[in-house]
Amino acid sequence: MNRLLTLLAVAGICSSAAFAVTAQAGEKLKELPAFSQLDTDADRHISADEAKAHEWLSKNFSKADTDQDGRISQSEYLALVKMKQ
Repeated sequence: MNRLLTLLAVAGICSSAAFAVTAQAGEKLKELPAFSQLDTDADRHISADEAKAHEWLSKNFSKADTDQDGRISQSEYLALVKMKQ
């Protein structure tokens, strides 16, 4: 029982820390939604149609699509998020 309570307490602290780091990262992270929110068909890529849900991403789609395959992979998206910070 004590072990379970300890694990729950640690999980709560980690969640709070992650939230604090995200909040400190500033507004730019809030501008781009999570990859999974944009990948609505869960095919592990963001299509041009899916990108239309976010104006900035839609306008910068070709810039994000570095391999020019017509879709944004998770690694391409993470690179874009990092660049935008």
